[in-house]
Amino acid sequence: MTQTLNAGQQSEVDPYLLDQLVDTELGQKAIAAVEEYVRRFGDEVGRWPKRSQIKGLVQIAANEPKSVADFANKQQERAKKRLDERKQSPESDPAVQFWQQIKDICQGKPPRQPWSLAQLQEQQLPAELQEEKLPPGAMSPEQDAARKEKRRRREAWIDQWCRLYYPAFFQRFAHHYLYRMAELRASDKLRASDKQGDDDD
Repeated sequence: MTQTLNAGQQSEVDPYLLDQLVDTELGQKAIAAVEEYVRRFGDEVGRWPKRSQIKGLVQIAANEPKSVADFANKQQERAKKRLDERKQSPESDPAVQFWQQIKDICQGKPPRQPWSLAQLQEQQLPAELQEEKLPPGAMSPEQDAARKEKRRRREAWIDQWCRLYYPAFFQRFAHHYLYRMAELRASDKLRASDKQGDDDD
């Protein structure tokens, strides 16, 4: 859904569109991402990233949204180091794969990642701010100035988009993640309690 603006209209992110998306596509994608993770690693909830790490993720998304992928990468490297000590495969480790999922959500491209925040941002970028192929030959000073101004406006739009969309997505993601984590842990405790009761009989 590319936004097209009339001449003289300011290039700004539409907050009303965000409100709609939080209740529809954005919220659904956040929940679906958590459910995919649960499908793969629901039996290993004890090895999921901890509540404090999820809190850190939400904080970074709110304060430095463009740093979320870097934060995920650092967390993933730490998880891999712990694995190296235990000589386990990163492909089957819940923590390593969680942070890979966060990176894919931020920057993923098809076909590996059918949806990502980067793809949504690209779809919403106003037509007037999209990159154009440079004409052959040298640019005049006026053309160069216009190109720099367009780049400045595009960066401002992207900054605003990230400040709005990243916190909205990751808050919904974190709420559902923590809800599912608590639910699975309670289920594990119940199973352990039932097993203990059977052993006592």
